Amino acid sequence: MKIHQLILSLFLAGAFLSSLPASFATAQENPIRIPRNPSIAPAGNLIAFAWQNDIWTAKIGGGTANRVTLHAATDDTPIFSADGQHLYFSSNRSGQTQVHVIPVGGGEAKQITFDSNRKTLHGVTGDGRFLLVSQSTDRGWHYSEYSRAFLLDTEGKQPKKMLFDVGIRDAAISPDGSKVLFVRGRSNWFRKGYQGSQAAQLWLADLSTQPVALTRLSRDRKDFQNVAHMDPMWAPDGKSYYFTSDPDGVFNIYQQKLGSADVRKVTDVAKDGVDDGVAGGCRCTNRPTPPRRGRCGNFY
Repeated sequence: MKIHQLILSLFLAGAFLSSLPASFATAQENPIRIPRNPSIAPAGNLIAFAWQNDIWTAKIGGGTANRVTLHAATDDTPIFSADGQHLYFSSNRSGQTQVHVIPVGGGEAKQITFDSNRKTLHGVTGDGRFLLVSQSTDRGWHYSEYSRAFLLDTEGKQPKKMLFDVGIRDAAISPDGSKVLFVRGRSNWFRKGYQGSQAAQLWLADLSTQPVALTRLSRDRKDFQNVAHMDPMWAPDGKSYYFTSDPDGVFNIYQQKLGSADVRKVTDVAKDGVDDGVAGGCRCTNRPTPPRRGRCGNFY
């Protein structure tokens, strides 16, 4: 599936998910509202998401949502494996948020990380061997300072590898595994129209160099009155990337080529007569603030 088709699918997902009945043994008929953390299968046929503290899947074209996990703990941030047969997800079943894996069709979940540091999933490498996660450390008090990017062996057999010693709040690994887009900054994701020195900004880490080369992609504005650049996502060819931003006060999706200053606006939510904004992959895990409509309630 082409990237513009994926974006269109996410744009439409909010509409069809809000009318989907939840399918499970209890024959629950309530519509699914405020689903979170969408993830698209490699084949482009399914969306996985978190809802009511469990993991669910639904077809891109609509239909019934299928429950993948059922547990009293919080299951969140699903990520498809490279072959699309499994879902990695975070869960606090063992007391601290760790990474688990389960077949897409459901079954027994397997815990693959075991330590005291809570984790957030961000992606899987193209070869399916490693997971990109952010993990808490002792390097600060705010999550944007103490979180670091790590690569984890999907089998849980190799030690964790910290990619670079910089605080992050979100990240995405390139298709070839050589680069990481990551977000720095403290501005809240739901604060539309915020301009200031704490606005979330995009950076690029080139893992092919030693030491790792770090480049800021977001440019400063006058008096550091910056706007947020968040939710990075690579294009399939790895030559450009997508992100969400709100220079006009409403979050939309933008595209930019590596090494270019030209930015293309992909969506225009205001044309639909709403100002909720888009979500490029809502990250609500381990946040004290409750999700709100617009960032967690709609997929684009």
